[in-house]
Amino acid sequence: MRFGVLGPMEVVHEGSAVPLGGTKQRAALGYLLLRSNRVVATSQLLYALWPADDAPVSARKILQNAVWGLRRVLSAEDAGPVELVTQSPGYKLVVPPEDVDLVQFQTQVDAGRERLAWGEPAAAATMLRQALDLWRGPALADLTEADIVWPELTAVENSRLDALEDYFEARLACGQHQSVLADLETMVCGVNIRERSCQQLMLALYRSGRQADALNVYRRVRATLVEELGLEPGRDLQVLHTAILAQDPALDLDAAAAGEPVVLAAPPVEPVPVRIPAPRIPETSPQAGPVAVDVSARRPVSVLLVSTQVDEESGAAGQPDADALLAGVADDARRHVEQLGGQATAAIGPISMAVFPAGNGQDGAQRAVFAALAVRDHLTEPVGDQTRPPVRFRAAVVTGSALVRYESPAGGALTSATGQVLDRCHALLARAGDSEIRICDETRCDVDDVYRSDRLAQPGEWAVRGLRFDEAAYDGMPLVEREFELSLVCDLLERARYRVTPHLVTILGESGTGKSRFLAELRHVIGGRAHVARFPVSGEVADRAEDDVFALQRELVLALCEVYGDDSTGVRKAKLERALRNLVADPDRNRTLAACLLPYVDPDAGRDHLGDLQTELGAWRQFLEHVPLDRPLVLLIDDLHRAGDDVLTLVNGLADFSDVPLLVVASAQPSLLDVRPGWGGGKRHITTLTLDALSDTAVDRLLDSAEGQAARGVSGWLRQLLGASPDAQPDERRRHLRSLLAMRAPRYLSAKATSCVTG
Repeated sequence: MRFGVLGPMEVVHEGSAVPLGGTKQRAALGYLLLRSNRVVATSQLLYALWPADDAPVSARKILQNAVWGLRRVLSAEDAGPVELVTQSPGYKLVVPPEDVDLVQFQTQVDAGRERLAWGEPAAAATMLRQALDLWRGPALADLTEADIVWPELTAVENSRLDALEDYFEARLACGQHQSVLADLETMVCGVNIRERSCQQLMLALYRSGRQADALNVYRRVRATLVEELGLEPGRDLQVLHTAILAQDPALDLDAAAAGEPVVLAAPPVEPVPVRIPAPRIPETSPQAGPVAVDVSARRPVSVLLVSTQVDEESGAAGQPDADALLAGVADDARRHVEQLGGQATAAIGPISMAVFPAGNGQDGAQRAVFAALAVRDHLTEPVGDQTRPPVRFRAAVVTGSALVRYESPAGGALTSATGQVLDRCHALLARAGDSEIRICDETRCDVDDVYRSDRLAQPGEWAVRGLRFDEAAYDGMPLVEREFELSLVCDLLERARYRVTPHLVTILGESGTGKSRFLAELRHVIGGRAHVARFPVSGEVADRAEDDVFALQRELVLALCEVYGDDSTGVRKAKLERALRNLVADPDRNRTLAACLLPYVDPDAGRDHLGDLQTELGAWRQFLEHVPLDRPLVLLIDDLHRAGDDVLTLVNGLADFSDVPLLVVASAQPSLLDVRPGWGGGKRHITTLTLDALSDTAVDRLLDSAEGQAARGVSGWLRQLLGASPDAQPDERRRHLRSLLAMRAPRYLSAKATSCVTG
C-alpha cells in the first residue's frame, strides 16, 4: 500500500486507488501521513481538523469515527506492514518510509545535496530532478481546497522550494543557465520573495548577456522589501548586485567550470565589534604557506538568536558592571549551546547567534529551543546574596537551509552561516516580546512533540510555552532517592483496599524535585492493581473553578466505569448503564442518577438535568460511595498548588468519604501551604510527604542511565538532552540536568479535555 501526499492525497493498493471517506477522515489520514511513524496527540489531531474555537462538542466522537474508518481501509489483505495504532497520548500511523512519497522526496533531496556539497553538480541535478518529479501539485491539494490550512503544509511547500533552489544551483554550476532561465523567472514571479532564487535569476540573466535585466531584478526585489517590510536586501544579494555592476570575472562561466558555487568578495564595510571564538594559531611558521581555505556547503540547520539587554529602567544600563553581566550571560549561553551539540558562531552587541545541525534525523530544532529555554531560566536564578540588574531576554529559532562554512573539507569547526534563514530569524527576533521565544513553522513542526507552543497573530510564527512532560518522557529512567516514599504510598494503597477507607497523600516539593516523575512511576507500579485516574491542574483559568471541579469528578467516574480514552460515546454510555444497574435496583432512582452522571461520559449532554448543583454533587458522591469496586480507586493530581479554592475543597473532602477504597495522591509546591496553611491538619487518613532536592549522587545516576541507554541505541528526546554533554565537567552536567528537571510544562484543561484513564 502506497501513500501520496505530494499532490491530491491518494492511497494505492495493488495498482488501484483506495476510496476514502469524507473530509474529516481524509484530513486525519493526511495529518498522520505528514507525521508518519510518530505519535500524534489527540489534541493535535482535533486542532488540525477544527480551528481552536470552532470545534463542535462532538469533535472527539467524529475523530474516533474517522480513525475507525481509516482502520478498516488500512486493514485490507496484503496491505503490508501498515497499521494505525492507539498509543498514548494519541495515534500513530506505522508505515514503511519507502511507501510515502514525502519521505522518498526528503531522502532523495538529502542525497542530491550531499552530491552538490562534494562538487558533483551533474549528479546532484539528476537526483534533485527525480525528487521534484514526485510532486503532482500542491501538497494535499484536495484538503487545501476544503479550506484546511496547516503549518505542516507550509513547511512541506517550503521544502519543495528549497529543493528547487538546490536544483537551480546545480544546473548553474553545470553552466546550464539558459535552460533554467524560464523556470527561475516563473519561480521568482510566482512566490513570495526568496532572495536565493532571486540571486540565481540575476546570475542566469547576467551569464545570458542580459545585465540590465539582472539589475532590474535587484531593483524590484529591493523596492518590495523596503516598501513592505522596511528591510534592505540581504548581504549576499547586495554583494552579487555590486559584482554585476563591476562585471566581476568571478561571475563568468570559466570561474564556475569546476562545479563550485560562485564566491564573491564582499565590498569593504565599517568594522563592527564582534565577539567570536579565538582563532586557532597555525603550528607552522608564516613562511610555510597559507592556511587551508574554509569550505562551504548548503546544509539544513536551526539558527538560534538570543538577545540579552540590561533593563534601561533599572538605571544600570551603560555601567561597567552591566557590561560584565552581559558578557557573563553570553558565556553561559555559549556553554548551553555547546552542551547541546550546537556551535556559537558570533555575538554582535547584545545578540548571540548559534547554529544547530538539522535534517537527516538530527534534532537540531529541539536542541536550539531547549538552549533558549535554559538561558532564559538561568537568568531567573538567584546569584547568592548579590543583586543584579534585571536582564531583558528575547530569542528566536528558525529552521531551514543555509550556506555554512567549515574549517576544512573534513568538517571541523563551523566558522559562519549565511542565507535567508538568518534574515527570517532576525525578523522573528525583532517581533519577539520580553521573555518570549519565537519560532517559525518549520521549527514548530520539528519540536511539537517535545514543546508546547501558541500560534501568534503573525502568520507562520509561534511562541514556545515550555516542555511537554508526560510519562513517555520518563520511560526507562530510574527513580532515584524516592524508593522509600514510593513504598510508603503503595502500602497506603493496600491499607485503603483492606480497610475500604479513603486516604489523601500530598507530595510537597520545590520545582525540579521530581514530583511528576514520582506520580508517573507510581502509576506504572500500581496500574494493574487499581482503577487509576489522572488529573493535571491547569491553573490557567482562575474564573472557571467549577469546570475544574467537574473535570476532576469526571475523571473519577470514567475510571470507575472503566471508560478508556478511545471509547466511543455509545460504549461510554453502556459502561455507565452497567455500573448503575449494579448500584441501584429502583428504575426511577436509576434514571435520576443516570441524568446526573450522563454529562461525565457524553460531552454532548447538558449539565442542568437536576437544576441544583448541590443535588448533583450529592448524587455524584452517592455513586462514588456505593458503586461496587473489584479494585481500589486511585486519583493522581499533578500541580495541586495551581488549583482554585473549589478544587482544593473537593480534594480535601475526598478523605471524608465512607466505605470507599480510594487513594488520592496529589503533588504540589510548598506554596500550597500559603493558600491553605492548615491543609490536612487535624484530619484522619491524610499524609503529607516532602521530597527534598536530589543529591549529586542521584543526579549522577540519572546521567549515567541516560548515557547507557543512548549507547544501546535507545531513543527519546529526554535521554538525548540528558546525555548531550558527556565530556563536560561534573558540576556543569549536574546543573544542566537540574535545569531540565526544574522546567515545567504548561497545563491545558477545559470541559472538553481528553480523559487520561487506565484500567
